[in-house]
Amino acid sequence: MSGINGKQLFSKILVGIDGSAIALRAADSAISIAKQLNISNIIAVHVLPQDIRYDYLTDRVDPDIPSPVKGAIELASLEAQEWFNKIKEKQTSDVDKKINMQTEVLVGTKSIANEILTYAANNDVDLIVVGTKGQSAFKKALLGSVASSVLTHATCPVMLVK
Repeated sequence: MSGINGKQLFSKILVGIDGSAIALRAADSAISIAKQLNISNIIAVHVLPQDIRYDYLTDRVDPDIPSPVKGAIELASLEAQEWFNKIKEKQTSDVDKKINMQTEVLVGTKSIANEILTYAANNDVDLIVVGTKGQSAFKKALLGSVASSVLTHATCPVMLVK
């Protein structure tokens, strides 16, 4: 799909992953779009909630963070890596379409939506793909709070997947 002046409309897609079935469908949709539009860059991002940090100021597994918190971050990161591996397996099933799949686990310092939006802005993302509802215990009637916030505040197009 060409944009203004023949320039490709999208060149980098970010997909938010939380392990939910809807998020994995969002990843499938992002891969499908990338293949159809010959987009070579997808970034799959999982944001660990800020409360996992217990208000520590670093976004890395740091030696000053107590072991239980470090362990929780490492376990959550390992779980996210399993999700990323599932997505990469699907993505590599079509050898004709080469897609560079980058994965990131972010330890939130703000809301999950804000982390996704900041990451997208800092990494020149052209399209954000998220599921309409994730794994949070509290759900809005029709649209999850992360999806709603991303849709409301994004500076690039957003695709919501049911």
